[in-house]
Amino acid sequence: MAEVKAALMEKEATLREERDRVAGWLAEAEGQTARVQGVIDVVENLSTKITDFTEEQRRDLLTMLDVRVQVMAPGKRQRQGKPDPLTEWHRETGTVVPLEITDEQWAQIDPLLPSSRQQGSPKREVFEAILGKLRTACAWNEVTVSANAWNAVRRRSEVWRTGGRWEEAMRVLGAVEGVPVPPLRTLPPMVVTGVVDPTYTTQALEERGEDQEAASCNRTFTTAQSSPR
Repeated sequence: MAEVKAALMEKEATLREERDRVAGWLAEAEGQTARVQGVIDVVENLSTKITDFTEEQRRDLLTMLDVRVQVMAPGKRQRQGKPDPLTEWHRETGTVVPLEITDEQWAQIDPLLPSSRQQGSPKREVFEAILGKLRTACAWNEVTVSANAWNAVRRRSEVWRTGGRWEEAMRVLGAVEGVPVPPLRTLPPMVVTGVVDPTYTTQALEERGEDQEAASCNRTFTTAQSSPR
């Protein structure tokens, strides 16, 4: 009886471990399904571009695509002209541009940046608009804020840069996630082809209870009809 009891307890422990592993797999699968559905919801409600995607949603979207890039020619240097001093400072120092600023981080750098004497857009809005300009390498006249013209934002960036305040703010934000300013060369002409992972194209069919044969047909059709985008 003692031997039988010991054997049963060992089997019970093994089954418990297996149950915990399966529960972990199910939780992970449910989390991935929720993330995919979040991306799908954004796409369905999107009118023009994916600029409303969060960074996580953009990464998730890329994981659902088999993306292939064919470069057709070398990239060309950006248009000549007077370089933007703030962009050049980031490029020369290797300082990354923060992706986003939390309320706690803003509370640290807010006192470092002098306010404008003129009434206009909130200081934080101007600061984040400058960050957006640095990340995208857009022209100053493409920068928009709620209550100021683009040239007011540029002047504010010069005041902060020449006074050393921008450097102080970047030093405070040194540990935050960021990206380097874009290189001096533009992207070369290329052909980008994206094919949807069949796992995601058949998911809706399977959830509606359609048979595996229909799902297989859908998978084959999707792959055959993929085209450059």
